[in-house]
Amino acid sequence: MAVAMAGRAIKPSLDVLQQLVKSQRENVAEIIEMEQKQIDALKDGLDEEVKHNNALEEDCLEMEAKIKLVLANHKLVHESLAKSYSYERIDLSLNLSGGSKFEKELYERMMSIMYEEPQYLSVMLRKAEPMEVDALVQVVVDRLYANHYKARDEYYMLSLLTHAIGEDMSSITEPVAMLAQVNYVTKLLSAYTRRGPNREALKACLAKPMSLVLARKKLELEIEPSRVYTTILEELRFKSDTDMPSMVTSTEAWKLPEVRAAIVPRIRILIDFVELFLTRIIAARNVLPYGLRVLARKVYDAAKDRFPKADVSQQMAGVSNFIFVSYICPAIIQPEAFDLCSASSRPSSHMKRNLLRIASTLKRVGSLAPYGANEPWYADISAFVRSSSEMMKQFFSNLSDVPLLEEQRRVTLYLESTESLTPTRSFELNSIYLLHSVLYRYYSEIVSSSDNPLHSVLLELGNMPDQVSQEQSRQVLLRLRLSSRDMLITQGSRNAGVAAQADLQSELRQMLLDALRTAPAVNLRQG
Repeated sequence: MAVAMAGRAIKPSLDVLQQLVKSQRENVAEIIEMEQKQIDALKDGLDEEVKHNNALEEDCLEMEAKIKLVLANHKLVHESLAKSYSYERIDLSLNLSGGSKFEKELYERMMSIMYEEPQYLSVMLRKAEPMEVDALVQVVVDRLYANHYKARDEYYMLSLLTHAIGEDMSSITEPVAMLAQVNYVTKLLSAYTRRGPNREALKACLAKPMSLVLARKKLELEIEPSRVYTTILEELRFKSDTDMPSMVTSTEAWKLPEVRAAIVPRIRILIDFVELFLTRIIAARNVLPYGLRVLARKVYDAAKDRFPKADVSQQMAGVSNFIFVSYICPAIIQPEAFDLCSASSRPSSHMKRNLLRIASTLKRVGSLAPYGANEPWYADISAFVRSSSEMMKQFFSNLSDVPLLEEQRRVTLYLESTESLTPTRSFELNSIYLLHSVLYRYYSEIVSSSDNPLHSVLLELGNMPDQVSQEQSRQVLLRLRLSSRDMLITQGSRNAGVAAQADLQSELRQMLLDALRTAPAVNLRQG
């Protein structure tokens, strides 16, 4: 009886079960309601954070655009400041070491003469000490001819380069050596290719293929057999019972089927990427800036004059070195330095080795130089070089098909009608003193006679100055005083032997421009 009662005591009734289920349902509903409120609160907070982040992102993009605009036009900042705050407010009458005074007017005359006579700069760069060349190149390209988008600066910069290329040709003994050595000419060319218009053309040409390469995070383009052997050595030792050496030559490595199996597909991928870059480069030949193309013509014409019996591929070696070694390949190897990739897609060290392989193969195709028979692993690349040779010859020929610099000058001379004849340029004090000292040391080679305008300037300036301390080497604004367009037209006509009809046309154009500029309703600066 007791047992039966105990059994009935532990058996819940139907009402109890129903109440228990009901309470559990109510508890679950309360929990769900509470969780839903928390979710809604989180959603509201997330919406606020998203709005805040979007606002910050818009501000960052706006700031980035402003910074890019400033960087793109930073060469004009000093001139703009000079116009805004008045040039005379820059105090250059500072006392330097030894109680000497900065001769502003004399240095302005010196800079004005060198600006319009770039052959003096060419001689200076050729004669200067190797440790001085880099600083001189920077002063000339980034300071003296600082405005990348003005016709006058571009003309004198190109005049300097053509003069330097002509001088460099005298020491070349074979066509393949043209622009192949690192000297003041190649440094000038490299600095010139980094000017604004050339960088913009480079970005338009290479940005798309570069993005495709950088998107391949696991890309592997190592095709040197000895290096491939080193990377797969552990796998080879595992498969082989014999003890394999740690280091072998490329010829020995190429004999191994495992090495060939790794290299052959990589070569196919490499050729595909090189062909992609090459297609973009050739398609952009007609939109490359005039300066690059006229320099290519100068190099090609100099090669034909210097080596008339050489074949076309040898005569084009200098053009290939200029276009690929000085201009295109550095941008492929370092895309971050040429704004060809974003900060998030900067290439890793491994990817840079891939880019180096693409650039070296592209240079090989551009120079029309296949690999030798002693490197059979490059056979497919050599075949690609040979199949592309006619296309590259046509590319170099079309690239060089532009008017001569002096012919182009007759057109751009009238574009200078809106440019100031007294532009300002910013220099560091030590840069000015460096130019002065090089002029002083090589006076006899640069200043040919006492009638030279530099003679009187250097005579008044006296001995070459010493470099000052970093604290004293402040930024200095100098105002150049350039020749008028009438003088340039007259001088250019006389030097070039222009016919009388061309002189009359030039005079008529100048009269028309003068009339338009004096008309009250016409403003060429805004047109």
